[in-house]
Amino acid sequence: MVGIILDRVVLYEYTINNYHYYMALISWIAYITLLTGASALFCQCIAKQAIGSGIPELKVIMCGFKMKNYLSLQTMIGKIFGLTLALGSGLPVGKEGPFVHIGAIVASLLTRITSACRYQAFFSSEGREMQMLSSGCAVGIACTFSAPAGAVLYGIESTSRFFAVRNYWRAFFATTCSALIFRFANAAIIPPEIGLHFKFIVQFFFLKKYENYI
Repeated sequence: MVGIILDRVVLYEYTINNYHYYMALISWIAYITLLTGASALFCQCIAKQAIGSGIPELKVIMCGFKMKNYLSLQTMIGKIFGLTLALGSGLPVGKEGPFVHIGAIVASLLTRITSACRYQAFFSSEGREMQMLSSGCAVGIACTFSAPAGAVLYGIESTSRFFAVRNYWRAFFATTCSALIFRFANAAIIPPEIGLHFKFIVQFFFLKKYENYI
């Protein structure tokens, strides 16, 4: 997505420096229209279930209703590529809803994989599946806002009908790991020249405080 945004900026600067302002405006509009159309066409052809945020459908699923292919690998692929093209085009669309949907799909796929192993009785219950979906939704929010505690509260209040107290620390651990991985991935992928580079320095306060005693 960062590369797409940079290409759009480079195209605009090249056009405005070598041609007229009107050509720059036309190229800017054409670029946005092309990527937006590609995003809509990709979702329409690959997975129609990837259209929209996905949160209303997840609430319906977690209330006990079955919706076909909303938690499939094909839908996740359509969601990822469609969201990338839509955000790269510059449309003011939020990524919170799609991230929640993607997190729920990953949780559902992991549930299906683990249900085929020897712990089938542990992961095959409906309550366990709903808890996995709720944790997946919380992971999506944690990746977006880097707020593990708030993501767990969102998973409890907005998506699930009930949430076992013993699963609080599990959901918090999952959201913390996802937030850290997402931020470090941003720091490694996003180039610093566009002002979105995040640099993290881990300081060991205990060692720094007692370094004279070591």
